[in-house]
Amino acid sequence: MGRPLLSPYPYLSYEYHRNNNLVRKYGITLKEWNSLFDNQGKVCKICGADDPRGKNWHTDHNHTTGFIRGILCGWCNTGIGKLQENPELFAKALEYLKNG
Repeated sequence: MGRPLLSPYPYLSYEYHRNNNLVRKYGITLKEWNSLFDNQGKVCKICGADDPRGKNWHTDHNHTTGFIRGILCGWCNTGIGKLQENPELFAKALEYLKNG
């Protein structure tokens, strides 16, 4: 899926809106987000997928502290959410899978 062509009106561009959303939600600019993604090899920080497995990449963050942990594919981001970001549930799920 391609991005729309750049507009002569910067406030209409994809980059403008993406940057504003990142600053509002996470306190980082699009340039900082791109640097973070580049530094993790442009892959999901958990599974290593080079495809977002969905519409877009997800900025994973701690909902209590706001700290950005990394960029994830849709599947890994959903998995973390389904297990309520709870390490104890992850440990139980891992044990379940090992014994299954």
